[in-house]
Amino acid sequence: MTNEDPYELRRAILAQLEAAYPASMPEESMLSVLKLCGFEVDGAELKRQCQYLCERGFVRFVSSKISPSQTRTRITPEGVDYIQSGGF
Repeated sequence: MTNEDPYELRRAILAQLEAAYPASMPEESMLSVLKLCGFEVDGAELKRQCQYLCERGFVRFVSSKISPSQTRTRITPEGVDYIQSGGF
């Protein structure tokens, strides 16, 4: 558990996924970027926030074609529209 503001963390997650779009990102890469941006976040919190964004329709989880057991996260068109609208 971290004390990060969930709103700011979700926004940072969406921003990095938008930058990678249309590619998806593995959890390890997302965590590295978030830590470089100053967030103190662990894998469990990242998964919780990504699950919330998935339930809202902003991201989806995809299996890697090379390693199907590894799940990656991709922003959806709705997530791109949301981040580009400045509605956050």
